Amino acid sequence: MNIAGVVLAGGKSSRYGRPKMFEIYNGKAFYEHSVEAFSEAGICDVFILSNESLAPAFQTEKAGILIEKEMHKGPLYALYHVLGEQLPECDWVFLLAADVPFVSPAFVRRMKTHIVEPSPIQAYIPISGEKFQPLHGIYHRSCLPALKEIINRNKSLSMKELFQEINVHYVTFEPEEKAFININRPEEWENNKEGK
Repeated sequence: MNIAGVVLAGGKSSRYGRPKMFEIYNGKAFYEHSVEAFSEAGICDVFILSNESLAPAFQTEKAGILIEKEMHKGPLYALYHVLGEQLPECDWVFLLAADVPFVSPAFVRRMKTHIVEPSPIQAYIPISGEKFQPLHGIYHRSCLPALKEIINRNKSLSMKELFQEINVHYVTFEPEEKAFININRPEEWENNKEGK
């Protein structure tokens, strides 16, 4: 199985007030938890997708650095860019955000077990309770035409719009699954430091 792990780390962190992916949890920056969840779950090709201004700040030997073609265009555009230009040899791309410090190798392994090849399924997307988790999803290269069409329409660059145009397998998780806790504001981090 040809799969790459990509940590999305190019956001503005506007609600947090500073680049939140560099906050520390258990002695490691947030983004490092996503990188290590991939590598410890057996994904050999791991990358951090960021922008030119933030890229020099990432300090890890476990992941390569990819630079966004255009900044702050959102995860759907990032996925299109990665599949179409940055990682053209990869069949699958597994996304994780850079602000999910409680994500674990066990979560990554569980998601990987659902991949079936060959299969008409083009994406494996977790659902926690009734909430889709597209930034914890696995996407096949065959999503590229749909991604391009959505971007060319230049309306909404919503990940949910993509799900209406591809074959998706939804993976059910409990509502309290800690892997999906993302940090948007400093007060949220204060409330979640213990993984509550």
